[in-house]
Amino acid sequence: IPTAGNALAQAAAMVSFQLHRLSLPIAHRVMREQLKQHGAHSTWVNGKPDLGRQRYWMVDNVATDGKSKQEAAEKLEADGYPAKQMPCLIWVDRQQGAVPRLKAAGFERVIVVYNLLDITYAFGVMGLWPKSAVTAVEEEIKAHQFLV
Repeated sequence: IPTAGNALAQAAAMVSFQLHRLSLPIAHRVMREQLKQHGAHSTWVNGKPDLGRQRYWMVDNVATDGKSKQEAAEKLEADGYPAKQMPCLIWVDRQQGAVPRLKAAGFERVIVVYNLLDITYAFGVMGLWPKSAVTAVEEEIKAHQFLV
């Protein structure tokens, strides 16, 4: 998902390729921020999906309310990708409603690597952040949480 998700997907593909050099190579495709208006591929993603041979994931750095993932899914679907059936990998969930909203919108598999409250708690325990900073993040998230 543009823009930070592109770099994370590329990094994961590079690491996976190094680990699996003798098996299946892993690549990534980039979703454009703007629909391409010129050239041979006037699509959101350069390359048509090959569902028989390839598996696709949506990757993003952070989730707040899930809107960017829903917008990306619309663009992917316009290009023929089965967006809501693709796993959606989120590195940091701000715990403000993205996951329940995505599931309610029909996303079949949402995977969160870290929850922001877990990160801030760990930073506090390790002494990397003062307790006041941890409390401020907790209060900000609580004030904007989506209740199911």
